[in-house]
Amino acid sequence: MSRTATFYTHVANIESFVCRLIRTVYDSHTPICISCHDIAQMESLDRQLWTNIADSFLAHDILQNENNHAPILLSADDLTCYPYPTVLNLADRPCISDINVTRVLEIVGSSEIALAAARNRFRIYKDAGFKLEHHKMQK
Repeated sequence: MSRTATFYTHVANIESFVCRLIRTVYDSHTPICISCHDIAQMESLDRQLWTNIADSFLAHDILQNENNHAPILLSADDLTCYPYPTVLNLADRPCISDINVTRVLEIVGSSEIALAAARNRFRIYKDAGFKLEHHKMQK
């Protein structure tokens, strides 16, 4: 099974970019789990998904147990298993432990701290056998 990690770096407005990326994934009918850095980020993203999308609602829910089936699930827990094979990782740790995850999306700001942490996750994904993709969003 092929596994891919896609990094979007130098993102100026991460929350706005997350909403646009989620819209793209949602429109492709791909369910996605979003692994947030912490509860505050998860709650903020939850609000953004209700209010930031001008033209439509994105059906989503907070992952509380295995019975959640919304196409977009938000979590702030350190999960080792994800309900869907596509994960948008906003947390500090890479998503490599769940072998059912085939696609990881990583969004990275432009600060040196964020880029250094992303380089470390990039190496971990590479060592785990992921195919790597990189998109620099700003010059």
